[in-house]
Amino acid sequence: MRLDRHFIDLTERRGIPRRRLAALIRLIEETTRYCEEHQEAEWLLEKTHSSNVMRLSSSMGLRYEIPVTKDISFRQDEHGTVRNLNGVTLEGCHVLVHLEEHAIPASLGIACVGKPLRTIVDHPALPGDRIVKAIEQIDTGTAIVLEADLVETVSELPARQYEVVLETLRLALAEKRDCLAAGANVGPSFGSISMLAVTIFCAMTILYRTVHEPTIGWTVLFGILAVVSACAAAFMWTRPDRYLEKRVDKYRQDMLASDRKALLGEIAVT
Repeated sequence: MRLDRHFIDLTERRGIPRRRLAALIRLIEETTRYCEEHQEAEWLLEKTHSSNVMRLSSSMGLRYEIPVTKDISFRQDEHGTVRNLNGVTLEGCHVLVHLEEHAIPASLGIACVGKPLRTIVDHPALPGDRIVKAIEQIDTGTAIVLEADLVETVSELPARQYEVVLETLRLALAEKRDCLAAGANVGPSFGSISMLAVTIFCAMTILYRTVHEPTIGWTVLFGILAVVSACAAAFMWTRPDRYLEKRVDKYRQDMLASDRKALLGEIAVT
């Protein structure tokens, strides 16, 4: 997978350390797009960047969109086709800044080609030193095509297998948290209530033996049984209810919309 270096830097600035990002990228590369771990890894990146588009599957064409501020986004599109103001087609991988609902006059656009991005738009979350390759007027605004600084994730973001395993556990816990927050867990059931009853029985037995018959062997045995029963009850109680999984999707979309609303500010076009 080839990612623009600014994606890596911006992800790190927005709260995901480089080592975690390396594990996420490897997890995405080593799983299929329809795999749950793959989807959870992309969801974490979507949430981090408040992005509606995050497709890092190289087999399906890498594409992402990162909102920067109001009406400005940073994008990479592996299979996009862009025409500049002179009508010349630029094929292949594109890294661009999209200015929504902002048109740049053709004469000014041609004059800005070959100059740094900050001569057109200046924002700390954009690569201001990148050279502008082309400017395209599109229906939704202006696309400023930049010189790409692509890096191979295998060499730039190396991750060991144990780091991927740890990241998978983090993603599973995050999914469990969202499931509980959305009220999409199974809840009380015969199995979980039975395990909870076993836990209470073992706890009371430990208390009795500690006070009246201090026998270490039996106390340890009942203690282990209590811990196992409590973990089993928690697992049964909190496991996702597949019938309610759309509640998790809605909860996450609402969270994403709230994050985007908080992120988007005023545009800074010069």
